[in-house]
Amino acid sequence: MPRTKQQREAQLRVMEKALVEGLTPDEVVAAAAERFGLSPQVAHRDLNTLRERLTEQGRAIRPTAADPVALALAVLRRDRIYQQAVKHNDRRIALEAEKDRCRLLGVYPDDHTVTAEPEDADLDRAIERELANLAAGRAATPATGTAATYARLAEHPAD
Repeated sequence: MPRTKQQREAQLRVMEKALVEGLTPDEVVAAAAERFGLSPQVAHRDLNTLRERLTEQGRAIRPTAADPVALALAVLRRDRIYQQAVKHNDRRIALEAEKDRCRLLGVYPDDHTVTAEPEDADLDRAIERELANLAAGRAATPATGTAATYARLAEHPAD
């Protein structure tokens, strides 16, 4: 007797949970075939359906991901860890899982800091420009180039 769409979706959810819990694809196929009475070919087709869905989820998270299936599984694993931690009232683990999940989702900016060099990296030219601005009555603001912008200026004591 062929299975219904609802039965197949329920079986796919069980197979996805097994992947999230760390079973290998071969182990998932073997377990699905045994548990649901599927042929290995049908279980492999179901696994391919899961891979397609996970690929879509991974690409929705980060279109440039090298391995969208792994990304989607990683996010699902963090979700599961978070849910278990909340269930057991372990806030520390829940917070760590949520931070890691957010990092995977790209919620936080990159850890890179970009340092902008002033357009006049030469100290003498920077000083001359500042003096010209002062003489013209256009005192520089922090946004346009004071000692805060030119770190080397701040190192020299005022006369």
